[in-house]
Amino acid sequence: MFFTAIPLAGSLLQERHSGILARLSSAPVTPVSLFLGKMIAYIGICLCQFLLICLIGIYLFPLFDLPAFTITGQIINTLLVVLCSGMAASSYGLFLGSVCSTYEQASTVGATTIVSAAAIGGIMVPVYAMPEIMQQMSLVSPLNWGLNAFQELLVRGNGLGALYHDLGRMAAFFLGLSVCSWWFAVRKTRL
Repeated sequence: MFFTAIPLAGSLLQERHSGILARLSSAPVTPVSLFLGKMIAYIGICLCQFLLICLIGIYLFPLFDLPAFTITGQIINTLLVVLCSGMAASSYGLFLGSVCSTYEQASTVGATTIVSAAAIGGIMVPVYAMPEIMQQMSLVSPLNWGLNAFQELLVRGNGLGALYHDLGRMAAFFLGLSVCSWWFAVRKTRL
């Protein structure tokens, strides 16, 4: 999901450089609604990505003699985790688009930081197999928070009570980066 941050940043940069953002700013809508509209669209893309992954797991896996993907009784909680992950990813995209000056810069910084966060977050190598210092570093990776939440639900079968820390971290990440993105966007618009 986090790789959606790169096209989101790119679309913000393209709007800024082409003058579309200036024209949208003259429309009878608030800048906050423009910002939220962009974010909601990309959260929707993240939800569609998850749906596609589920459909592949449900229908394609059995064709290769693999067990079908199932979500047993945790649909609402799973959607909550997907929503929080999508919010965190889209806020990162807004942040990249607000801080970076060019698409090349946003794509380089975005890809590097996302792959790094995935590596230290346990996506590539399980956290328990990492040295102690890396295990501590994994606690600051938003990809680790999402991975932990999905594992609590889908692997361990735990409920919402086991998700509070990870969902809270993703929500705080979303809020923090959204505020920073807004601040940088307003600052760049005034310059």
